[in-house]
Amino acid sequence: MSEALTLTEARVARLVAEGQTNDDVSVSLAMQPKAVESHLVRVYRKLGIRSRTELALLLATAPAARSAEPGEVGAAALAALTHERIVEAVERPA
Repeated sequence: MSEALTLTEARVARLVAEGQTNDDVSVSLAMQPKAVESHLVRVYRKLGIRSRTELALLLATAPAARSAEPGEVGAAALAALTHERIVEAVERPA
């Protein structure tokens, strides 16, 4: 069973999936760029992915993303995502 994302990890994931760089995210969330990098590494590990592209794809196809307002996935909803739930959403026919 995969671990759920923390609220901060979910916020970082959402901003990265929207196309922000680590430096942009660090400014948006008032944290050091190294902290953003550390959170992103944990997000990748927890979701079983290896790239920003995979992250964007997973978040775009996750149930939380489909039910959110266009252009925004709530950090709390992202925090509840696990790799198994995302894979299930991606593999389910639309």
